Parts: sequence; structure tokens; C-alpha cells
Amino acid sequence: MNDMFSLFEDEGFGSNIGYCYSTYLSMPFTPKISPLEAIKGSIKIKDFSF
Repeated sequence: MNDMFSLFEDEGFGSNIGYCYSTYLSMPFTPKISPLEAIKGSIKIKDFSF
């Protein structure tokens, strides 16, 4: 999975997507989704505050 996130390293937000995805998967009420769906949803995930 790190290889996929490395595609975004040059843009400076690859680590943020990885963090959003791992945080999203760690939520107990969240169904497991694909990395691509996590990327598309990462902006929404970022808006949540816990």
C-alpha cells in the first residue's frame, strides 16, 4: 500500500492520504473500503473532528 501512496509524495499530501485511510479503517463503525475509495473520501474524512 505504501507504493500506492508514494505516487502522491511529490504533491506533498501522500502521507496525509495514508493517515486518513488508516484512521478511516480504524473506525469500528466503518466498512472496509478500497484505497481508491479512501483517496476519494479523504477530503471528507479530514473534515471530521474527534
